[in-house]
Amino acid sequence: MVSQMKDELKRARAHYPVRPDSLEIFLRYRDHRRSVRKVATAIFAFGVGIAAIGVALASLTAPVEKGLSVGTEPIMEGPGRIVFSRWSAGEWRLFSVRPDGTGEEQVTDGSRDFYAEISPDGSRIVADTELPGTDGLLVVNLDGTERATFAVGEAFDPAWSPDGTKIASRSTAASRAAA
Repeated sequence: MVSQMKDELKRARAHYPVRPDSLEIFLRYRDHRRSVRKVATAIFAFGVGIAAIGVALASLTAPVEKGLSVGTEPIMEGPGRIVFSRWSAGEWRLFSVRPDGTGEEQVTDGSRDFYAEISPDGSRIVADTELPGTDGLLVVNLDGTERATFAVGEAFDPAWSPDGTKIASRSTAASRAAA
């Protein structure tokens, strides 16, 4: 992969003046972005773990009325799926599962698909993804069909509008401009 990048850089140098250390700068920047993503993923996973512990502790201390069935009702109507990211075969991929933990299905096979959110109608997913040479957003049906990607640069944490017609995401470029 590095040799391929070097070849592409050599071709680009024929058309544009380039500093002699451009490849090294690019590789440092790429490695830095990967490190930031790994740290962000670890922080996210830690936060999810803490939230799960909090939910478990809250459920242990919550009063239960006699005759009330706890944990057997679906948590939402419609498709009733939970979407999550998992490190699988050296890649981040999206999976879905029913609220009771059954029926796990792999939704994507991308190299880095996470920060997913289900659309308000429960039919589609938007997620952060990695595209060749840039980051992007992925929109895909809940069953993994009709995959569409959009190269939007360093965007993450995508979210649907309440009516499901628009998508918003955070950008590190916007964060740098605000700082």
